[in-house]
This record gives sequence, C-alpha cells and structure tokens, in this order.
Amino acid sequence: MENNLKMGEDSASTDEVSEEVELSWEELGLTEQSLAAVKRLKFATPTEVQQKSIPLVKQGKDVIVQAKTGSGKTLAFGLPILEKIDSTKGYVQALVLSPTRELAVQVSEEIRNAGSLGNKHVVSIFGGASIQAQINRLKSGVEIVVGTPGRIFDHINRGTLKLDKCAMVVLDEADEMLDRGFLDDVMDILEYTPKAKQTMMFSATMPTAIKNLAKRYQNEPEILQIGKAGLSINYDIEHSYYKVSKMHKFVSLVNVLHTIPRSKVLIFCNMKSDTESVAEHLYDEGFAVGFLSGDLSQAVRTRTLNMFKENIIDILVATDVAARGIDIEGISHVINYNVPDNKELYVHRTGRTGRAGRKGKAITLVAPVDLLGIGTVSRNMGMKFDKFEVPTKEDVAAKLKETFIGRLKAMEQDGYPDDLSILADELLEDIEPYTAVAGLLTFLRQRGWELEHGYDPDNPEHKQQNFVRPVLLGKQDRATQMQRKQEMRNSASNGRRPLPRKTNGKNDSTRPPKNEYKRVERVWMTLSLGKETGMSTVGDVISILTQTGGIKKKCIGKVKINDQHTDFELNTDLSDGMIESFTRRKKEPKAEVKLQK
Repeated sequence: MENNLKMGEDSASTDEVSEEVELSWEELGLTEQSLAAVKRLKFATPTEVQQKSIPLVKQGKDVIVQAKTGSGKTLAFGLPILEKIDSTKGYVQALVLSPTRELAVQVSEEIRNAGSLGNKHVVSIFGGASIQAQINRLKSGVEIVVGTPGRIFDHINRGTLKLDKCAMVVLDEADEMLDRGFLDDVMDILEYTPKAKQTMMFSATMPTAIKNLAKRYQNEPEILQIGKAGLSINYDIEHSYYKVSKMHKFVSLVNVLHTIPRSKVLIFCNMKSDTESVAEHLYDEGFAVGFLSGDLSQAVRTRTLNMFKENIIDILVATDVAARGIDIEGISHVINYNVPDNKELYVHRTGRTGRAGRKGKAITLVAPVDLLGIGTVSRNMGMKFDKFEVPTKEDVAAKLKETFIGRLKAMEQDGYPDDLSILADELLEDIEPYTAVAGLLTFLRQRGWELEHGYDPDNPEHKQQNFVRPVLLGKQDRATQMQRKQEMRNSASNGRRPLPRKTNGKNDSTRPPKNEYKRVERVWMTLSLGKETGMSTVGDVISILTQTGGIKKKCIGKVKINDQHTDFELNTDLSDGMIESFTRRKKEPKAEVKLQK
C-alpha cells in the first residue's frame, strides 16, 4: 500500500520521544482483563515504548516503532492483539513474524502468558520442529500465529496456513529479519494477507529496506522513535574489557567468571565450533553451563533455554543466532568471548542484560589483535570502556573466600535447620571451635570442595574440578545428529535405506574398508580476492572460506591464488550455501563467490 512516508531527521511525521512519559497501565485504555494480566505478571508500570505504542495499536493504526532491544516491545503489540481477536472464530486473525525460532517461542510465550487463551489459540511456527505437529495445531483452529518467515511461507505453500482473514500483522525485529535475508519471504507472505489490515513494524534500527517495506505495505503509519535515532547506548549497562593473551583466553575467562558477582551469564562466540568448545571446557572446570548453536535440535535448544531460565544452569554460551532471540530475566553479565564484527552486533549482544530498567554488565575479552576492533566500537558508539587486568589465581582465591564467608553470614540471617542447630551445639560442647571449623572444611575438601580455583594467566596449568552439575545437553545431541547425518549420506549414496552392517562377531563401530568410501564430488568456484587483496597464502583462503561459509577445512579441495582472484574446489553440495554466505557477508574484506561455468 503506497503512502507518503518520510523518515529521517527532516521528517515531520516522526513522534520522537525525548521527555519522560509517566502513564500508568490504567491510563492506556486497556481492558480489565489486560490490567489483571500485567498485575499478575508483576509489571508495575509500562515502559516508554508500551506507553506510546499501545494507544495507537488499539486504535487500529499502522505503526513503525524504532526502539532498542529489551524495551518491552512484545507487550506493546501483544496486549492490543489479545484484546482485538475473537477467540470463537477459529481462524488466524493475527500474524507475528520473527527472525529466529528462539524469538518466535519467546514472543508466543509472552502473548500466551499475558492472555487468558489456552495453548490451542496461539501457536509458534518455526523450522527445526515437527511440521506435522504444527499442521495438526493449525487444523485445530488458532487465532494468533507467531513464526519465522521460512516456515510460515512453507505452510502457506502447503495450504495448511490461511491468511486471507488475517487482520493484524507484526514484523518483530524487522531489521534483523532483513539482515538474515528474509525480505523476499516477508514480501511474499504479506501478499497472502488482506490489503485492508493493520501492519506494525518494530525494529532497533531503521535501514532503507525497512522504509521501502513500510511505503509499500503500510497506510499512513504513525512513527515512534523511542530514544535517539540509530544504535543508542544503554546507560543501564557498564561496559568493560579485559586485555588477554590469545593463547590463554579461555583460562582468563575462567578467572573472570570466578571473580564477578554473577547470577546468569550469557557468553557470545563468533563461531559455532567455539560455543561447543568453550562450553565443554567450562563444564570440565565445574561450571553449570549449556550452549546454543544452529546445529542443535530444537528440542535440545528449548531444554537448554529452560534450564537457563530456571537457574539449573547459570552460564549459557551462544552464537549470534541467539542475540535477538533470548529475553530472559536476570542476566547479570554478557561476555564477548570474541570481539563482535561490528557495532550492531555489539549492541544486540549486550542488550541481553540491563533490560527493563535493571543494571547489567558487558565484558569483552580482548586479545592484542582485537584492540583495533574494540576501539572502533568505542568510537562509533561514543562510549568509554573500562579496562581491567585479568584476575590472578590469588585474586580468584580471595574472591572465593569472600563469597564463602558472605554465604555463611547470609545463612545465619536465614536461620539453620533444627537438626543441624542441635548438632552444632553438640560439636561445640565436645570440640574446640577452631577444631570443629577446620575439621568441617577438611571434610568438605575431601568431597570435592576447593578454594583453589583459577589459573595463573601467564603460566596456566590445566586441572579439572569435579562438581555436581547438569549434563551438557548439546554435546550428546551433536554426536547423535552427526551419526544421523552420516546414515542419511550413506542412504543417499546407495539409493536405498541403509541396512545394518554384518559384523561377524566384531564391534559394530568397526570402520568400513577403504573401497566402501565414495569419491566426494567437487566444483570449481572463484573468490573475488587474490594476492593483491590479502590472499597471500592458501591458509588465508581457507580461513575466509571456513569462517564465512561455516564449513570445515576438509570440504575444500585444490586452491589456486591469482593476483586479482582465487580459484578453489568445494564440495558440490556446499556451493549454493557458500555463494549465499558471501552475499550476506558484512565483515571486511567484502567479497563475492561465483560458480565457474
């Protein structure tokens, strides 16, 4: 739908909120049902984005809301949607598009919690989950659908999702949706919805593509800019970095985790392989930890997130796929294990803490090679990073003692169990206080409790601590998935379902003879970088291909480096993905990959 939308500093239609807005939930015109919901969810006052958005959404107006992550956008559109739908109709009346499956689950849960609807009326639709189960849910009759563009469009093509009566559409985290290459899918989905509908866009940034989308599909939208334009600083977050040795980055992380007063910690890595490696090593160190990456099954991702929410684990290691999808209360620290590639990623990562007026801390581990990158983020964001030295082994020990003594004092205030109080009296009658305390500490040490944690950052020695903590879910899941993929590859290469191998009494895991392996088919491709543009060695080429394409080194064959470009062999089944990955690449040096004819 065409309109005369203008956005920017000279736009007269922009409602930029600069003054403090003090409205209560009751003043927003919400129904008694909605007011009871926010009271039940313990939201004392609406956030700024909720105060400005809810009245407009309730009036049925199209809106564009630019606000930072963690500002309460879900309830800003969720509450009015719940008030408007008729739960007796049994067809889809509202559609919410989200960039990631984690965010789709999060949004659907928040809407479900805020309303009196049962689970059958709101459904989350995303890839990686059973499509048949989703079809069954859709057939049962739902009014609100929350999902990712790819799977939503899949259901439309199958005829299992009808949007011809959908009256409200929300694009949540619209900029992230476009960054992930979903623009075509979003436009195709919108074409299946009625022209006369209410369209809402919520985004942290406002790139040109979002503006063009608004001009095409919105009707005279109200534009709300909460805070300053662009990526603004969240002053509820303290930003700091630790200068670390690249070789000893992990042990530095261990020392930092032992010394910060943490509740929940979210650690970001740039590579999927690093998430599993960091989580596994932290697990070996005795931390209650889990990890998230795109390679995990949806069931394990969901279980891991729930364990993090419920404090079963207090450390979560993730890739940027989770940056826009995790909205968990109580994250005290965000740690960048790797420096983000750009300021946008830094803002989205650190935005997981310091939410809804709470304080948070963002820590980045900076090796000497990363100093330029963190300096660029600092200059572009106009903020100062506090610099800290990596805690020493002695610092860790002192902090653990301080924490231990603090916990003992807290227990005294809370009171002791009756049976232990009686035992304490008996001990002090028969044993000197010093002997009793020293004996109990020795008893604890014999059973795995230890004050000597951490490493000397300049001369680390590996050691493993044994503590009771939840199993590392992702590790087993990755092994299971790799086994299944291998079985599928074997099945595809043979043209039939794989049969159990005859073992003749030998172990089933015996490797097949060499002649059972088939030659991998490869194609020649061209990378638009050569010797004169930074590709000096084969290692340089392999590095940019593996990091950008998310592939393993063994998938690359021969490499021929020329002055202006590089020719290389790649497994045939990975060629399309490699081209797409370089098309989306934002990090310098920018390049493109083409298939040779």
